[in-house]
Amino acid sequence: MRRRVDEAVDQLAELAATTSRRDDGGWHTAELSVAVVLDQGQPEVLERYQVVVDQDGVDQLEFAAVFPVRRRDVDVHLLYGGTLQDRGGADRLGFTLVPAEPLVRGETHDFAVRYRLSNRDVMHPCVLHVPERPCEVFDLRLRFEHDRKRLVRTFDGVMQRSDTEPKGNQHAVDRAGEIHLRFRRLLPGLLYGARWGESAVCLARRAS
Repeated sequence: MRRRVDEAVDQLAELAATTSRRDDGGWHTAELSVAVVLDQGQPEVLERYQVVVDQDGVDQLEFAAVFPVRRRDVDVHLLYGGTLQDRGGADRLGFTLVPAEPLVRGETHDFAVRYRLSNRDVMHPCVLHVPERPCEVFDLRLRFEHDRKRLVRTFDGVMQRSDTEPKGNQHAVDRAGEIHLRFRRLLPGLLYGARWGESAVCLARRAS
């Protein structure tokens, strides 16, 4: 019975992914790879995007960082892929990526952004991605200080509700202090990612 329910959920997810609107902004995410390094004085986050263009003439890509931090506490650097324009507020990192040339239908485009936080205290204990458009793969790597007893709560396509704590799974880090998560066929509006501690900011981000 459980297996059949899981199969039905997978089929619904696949159907929703293939029928979701892809003309909103003219592109969707093929893969988002995020690496979070927390074993040093200044935490770093690397986000690498590969997007697929769904219509001709796409000249900008809007996206937001997958972790909460105040703008004044982080240094943002575009590694490659175009020109970066800041469109976020003081408490949200939102950007517009402008490619060197307008993109055409069927083309793939890669870009990467590095975030360097000022110190450990400004890094809230979560990476929570709620995609605004379909995403085929979300690859997440977290590196902590050597702490084999650390547990990480993960969320894979969780429905968000402000009145209850979302259900997640507990995972232990490996002997190197790392954990590697890979989510597939992400649906807009659902919650994906990890949380490794309590934080009002993380809960508010999850609820939003």
